[in-house]
Amino acid sequence: MDPFNTLFASTTPLIDQLSQTSPQSLDFLTIQNEIISCINDLEDSVKVVESNNTNILDNPFGEISNDEIIDRKNKIKSLNEQLNKILIDKNVSTLKGGYGHNPFADQLTITTTTPMTDLNKDDNNNNNLDSTTREYHQQLLQEQDNLISNELTNSINNLHQQAVSIGDELDYQQDLLDQVENNMERLNFKIVNTGMKRINKFLATNEMGGNCCIAILIVVLIIILVLLIIS
Repeated sequence: MDPFNTLFASTTPLIDQLSQTSPQSLDFLTIQNEIISCINDLEDSVKVVESNNTNILDNPFGEISNDEIIDRKNKIKSLNEQLNKILIDKNVSTLKGGYGHNPFADQLTITTTTPMTDLNKDDNNNNNLDSTTREYHQQLLQEQDNLISNELTNSINNLHQQAVSIGDELDYQQDLLDQVENNMERLNFKIVNTGMKRINKFLATNEMGGNCCIAILIVVLIIILVLLIIS
């Protein structure tokens, strides 16, 4: 299938989609640029066909007649006219390099036969549209900047509040750890102190009992010796 017809068939729905899209929408510029790119590709393909017709070996689709070339040019012209009409109807035909810039505005001016007085009126209207549209888009950009700035400020404030809360929680946890450490030190001191006292008391008690036992054994031995001597 010829690539020209395929590309032309895919461009036509974009024209209908553009006519139903608001010029203030971001999709409008995307669709418009896609249509312009398709039209440029179609024009380039016609130029290639015209140049390749001189040498049949360079044309992979065979020689294309002049009638077919004229028909293709008319199709491209129709696409340009439809695009221009949409842009004019949506008051974006004079935005040079702007949000809805019409790259075919100059071609449309050349092909029309409008009196000079009407052209002057159109120029005044276009200047008014330029000023109004620029003001609108500047206001739109300012609102977007304000919205982004406000959201960024709110995000920074939220992060600051979260950081402060985390810091307070860490301080609280540190205080709890300090209290636990102090309690452990006091408990260890009590355990060690009480244990040492009990051990010393036990040793002292054992020492006294041992002395008493030795004294009793000595007395018993003396009595036994006396009894043996007497007997």
